[in-house]
Amino acid sequence: MSPHDASHFRRSLSDGSCLHLVLERRRTRLHHDAFDPHASPLSLGMHLLVEARSEAVSYGALAWSVIRLLAR
Repeated sequence: MSPHDASHFRRSLSDGSCLHLVLERRRTRLHHDAFDPHASPLSLGMHLLVEARSEAVSYGALAWSVIRLLAR
């Protein structure tokens, strides 16, 4: 859903949401995020929990792997 090699642009809206433009090599996508992840830590958390669950799981797995490696 969120390729790392794509260009990402966000426009914050007054209600705490944002428009998210994703420019990929072969396509361009524009969508509305109910929570702007750049607005605040709480908004970032809500964005991950509501709109980007797969990314949240990936970040959690990465964090757990780093913790396990550091604990050795």
